Amino acid sequence: MAGLAKIIALFNKKGGVGKTTYTLWLAATTARMGKRVAVVELDSQESIRDILAERDVEEHNEFPVTTYNYHQYDKSLADKLGELATHFDYIFIDCPPSEKEEITARALEVTDLVVVPTIVSKQSLLATKVAMSLINNVRINVNPELKSVIFINEYDKRTLLGQVIPDELEAEFPETPVLKTKMPSRQVIKKSEYMGLSPHEMGDSDSKLAEKDIKKLHKEIFSYLK
Repeated sequence: MAGLAKIIALFNKKGGVGKTTYTLWLAATTARMGKRVAVVELDSQESIRDILAERDVEEHNEFPVTTYNYHQYDKSLADKLGELATHFDYIFIDCPPSEKEEITARALEVTDLVVVPTIVSKQSLLATKVAMSLINNVRINVNPELKSVIFINEYDKRTLLGQVIPDELEAEFPETPVLKTKMPSRQVIKKSEYMGLSPHEMGDSDSKLAEKDIKKLHKEIFSYLK
């Protein structure tokens, strides 16, 4: 999509892996770099709307990203995203989990990079395998330029699964990079979602650590857009 917005989709077949949360905070990090950023939600539950509704607008500025919900579009989704791409520098897509494969596949048709968040559990590993199958199908049949990376969320290297799952992911998907940046489980991330505020806006010491992690994740993800 030369000359248009770069499109980054976050997708996994399993819910609860941090997809919506990191869609928002990665988008906000990009916006603070002076870029025009949109977030597109493809889930009819409208979780992003609900999260941002918790913002205290009297104490904080408006969220620095324009948000849209395109769950109602089906066959016209790729065209709608292409049109939106003429107005922004970056578009982040929060893809729905579970049964809504068709709308996700249509979004991936025009996506530059799909980020697959996962957590260290067998269930999440299995869901990631299904997600990667869909991604590879779109890459083979529709969008050969589609790139993909996997990032591990709620990571704890002290646990057995924390030691085993990264190696399993790399062995299962040798052509898809598993990001070196792994996001630890932080209570402040859950708090930020509850308050509708990015860690950058919260300002306490725990939030500053989370913000540092997000910036590191952002930098590594964006290295795959070049």
